[in-house]
Amino acid sequence: MVGQKAHTTLKDHLQALRLFAEHVGWRTVLEQISPRHAESFVARRLADGLATGTVNKDIRTLRGIFNLAIEPRGYLMEGTNPFAKIKERRMAVKSPKYVPPKDLNKVFEKCRNLWWRAFLTLAYTSAGRRDELLNLIWSDIDFEKQNVSFVPKKASRLVLTWQPKNHESRVVPIPAEAIQLLANLQTESEEGNPYVFVSTRRWKHILKRRFRRNMAAGL
Repeated sequence: MVGQKAHTTLKDHLQALRLFAEHVGWRTVLEQISPRHAESFVARRLADGLATGTVNKDIRTLRGIFNLAIEPRGYLMEGTNPFAKIKERRMAVKSPKYVPPKDLNKVFEKCRNLWWRAFLTLAYTSAGRRDELLNLIWSDIDFEKQNVSFVPKKASRLVLTWQPKNHESRVVPIPAEAIQLLANLQTESEEGNPYVFVSTRRWKHILKRRFRRNMAAGL
């Protein structure tokens, strides 16, 4: 599995395996593990107060691991995955948490820095993720139509390659207050830097690092 899975994924797999092995007993023979063991493991995890989402992740992880033990490993016979028919538990729908305007105003009362005011205002009014905001370039802002575009970036001389989460592009309308703050920020920005929220010093450092990496790779 090493080399085929991301490091964090591998850690999750090892963690789930360890917990399940402790539950059924380390000396339990693989072929003797049954759906009853799987169901009791899930019940135990829920009884321990684990979040439903965490337990569901355990189910998916262990189901996948036992599938690998069947094919292509051949350690188990086909149709013997103890987690094959274990259903994920239903999750209660939680109301989304949001910051009311009065709380945002309290932050603004303490924050006079233009960069932070523009960043927080755009994050609040566009629901942009941190990664989306930090990868914005000035051409993504339409000052006339008052909207912001979260779109993929192709690598160029001045811009780094980037993809939105789930490759999802979208155009979001933003209020006049956000547009004005962005206009003020653009006025203070150094010429040549295409990024809205990345300082010129940081931007140049990233470009130099990319150049060295490309040189080392012979690109």
